[in-house]
Amino acid sequence: MYVCGITPYDATHMGHAASYVAFDLLNRAWRDGRQHVAYVQNVTDIDDPLLERATATGVDWRDLAASQIKLFHTDMEALNVLSPDHYVGAVESIPEIVAAIEQLLHRGLAYRVAGSPGEPDGDVYYDVEAAGKHSVDEEAWTLGSVSGLTETAMLELFAERGGDPGRAGKRQAL
Repeated sequence: MYVCGITPYDATHMGHAASYVAFDLLNRAWRDGRQHVAYVQNVTDIDDPLLERATATGVDWRDLAASQIKLFHTDMEALNVLSPDHYVGAVESIPEIVAAIEQLLHRGLAYRVAGSPGEPDGDVYYDVEAAGKHSVDEEAWTLGSVSGLTETAMLELFAERGGDPGRAGKRQAL
């Protein structure tokens, strides 16, 4: 069972508690039913909100992350939430992430868009159309086939949630 973990830039809140107690119940029910459960939870220990909070408070981002992760574990322990079998940090996963991106680029399933002067490395985007051509079942790669959303609705949500649909050089707005 994979459960999305925290971005450790601020104290644990009721939303965290509700999510992790719910998954704890599922974990316990499966285990009580003699199911094998491999419970994995990530920690997004590098992200814009964390870096912004560290800069605003004058604290090294690694120290801020460590203190908030410790607080989170203390809070989950107080709620009697079972710990995951594995915590996976974003920082420790960077080599694997880079390798996966390089593989997508090599296979033609991703492409680079040059950055602005303040962002010299640019960005890498997944090429949905290329993925559809590589897929045995092209329907699996049709945008909206899983969500049931139209492209217009997806574009609106993407823009509302911080996406960059108008980015120059992108092959597809989403």
